[in-house]
Amino acid sequence: MALTLPPVLQAPFGLLGMEGQPDSRPRPPLDSPEKGPRDGRYDLGPARDPGIPYDDPWPYDPDARPSVGDHAAWHKWRALQLAEEATPGFDEAAATFKHYLEGSGGDYHIDYDTAYRDDKLIRDAVDAEIRRAQENAERLYRESGRRDFQITGEPTEIKQTETKNWEYALGRHSIWGSADVRVDGDRATMEITVHAYDRYNFNREDKWINQENGRFETLGWARSYDTHGTLKRTVTWALP
Repeated sequence: MALTLPPVLQAPFGLLGMEGQPDSRPRPPLDSPEKGPRDGRYDLGPARDPGIPYDDPWPYDPDARPSVGDHAAWHKWRALQLAEEATPGFDEAAATFKHYLEGSGGDYHIDYDTAYRDDKLIRDAVDAEIRRAQENAERLYRESGRRDFQITGEPTEIKQTETKNWEYALGRHSIWGSADVRVDGDRATMEITVHAYDRYNFNREDKWINQENGRFETLGWARSYDTHGTLKRTVTWALP
């Protein structure tokens, strides 16, 4: 009697190879065409994506062929993803890893308000970005004399998270701000959107976790992708 694995644990292209896999896949550019100066300043104008660059450490190789070890690693990581999915407090970690293993490469939206609430280091970084936007709003008001204007900023990197859930879902990632500012007398009101961005992939280093999961992308079984999220806040303060 033949043994049939549950669908979630089956290799994505069968146990004998990569049937149906295209010869090539379009890969995203290594750098966005808009790369800002990253000097921490905001400029006048509507929201402008600063074009945060990313690398592609495990490019798809149409000539790569899976080994028995690759299949074993795939089944192991699919089982671990299911276990993570069933573990309380790891919702986003499990969902983002599942999206990687599903291999669509499509953008993924995260609830950044939840990240802000759950993770102190993310919360501290976002609060600092809002203060930075306020300082820039004051500067641009003094320089332009405008009382109703828009501002857009350059990215800053959040290098560490506090919780394991958000470490696995986002880890090191970037944020940038855009805002509408109004000045009424000696008070300013700013409606700011903080944009979060991460490229979900596995670094090319000697850690076995990265080696095994990165290999899946080289084989065409998984695919890295862009992660986006936003949160909005309104702040009012007295101008100095």
